[in-house]
Amino acid sequence: MLRSSLLCGAAALALLVPSVRADEGVPIQKTLEQQQKDILNKLTQIQNDLASLKEQVNRIDTAKASTLDANDLKAKLDELHADFLKLQNQVNSDQRSISGFQRMTQVPGGEPEPKRESRRLSTGTIRLTNDFLTLQDVIVNGRLYAIAPGETREISVEPGEFTYQVLGVDTAPRVSSVPAGMAKPIRIVVQ
Repeated sequence: MLRSSLLCGAAALALLVPSVRADEGVPIQKTLEQQQKDILNKLTQIQNDLASLKEQVNRIDTAKASTLDANDLKAKLDELHADFLKLQNQVNSDQRSISGFQRMTQVPGGEPEPKRESRRLSTGTIRLTNDFLTLQDVIVNGRLYAIAPGETREISVEPGEFTYQVLGVDTAPRVSSVPAGMAKPIRIVVQ
């Protein structure tokens, strides 16, 4: 019986051997599947690394652009500083040239010296207004003035008598007067 048990066990073992060999292929398939998973994991890792590298390159490009901007700003700042120094030197030289002038003298009470009378003669003003729709030529004290339509022109003259003539309107010069510091209005009108 022992023998038959052994024979049965050996037969069963013989039957199991092919199945063990068949089972040996399964671990090989699992190994291929595992290798595929490993390869996929490595590809995913490579993709992540590539994405990381792209981000780093973008940061470097941005930093490089910022560096260029900073260099441009520095150059402009240097240029502005040079312009400032030129202006400062110009102001300093202007102050040196002004320093040769004397200040107004002060009287003992701290007030400036009193004003003196002007030696210049006072003048009067003739205020010519052209109400014509066309340009009018006017002679004032022998001098010709072209007055545009609607224009008002002020002419300074010595106080006292003066002559004026509107060409094409007046046949002879007219005589009028203006006091010093005053204005004499004259309108050129259609009659």
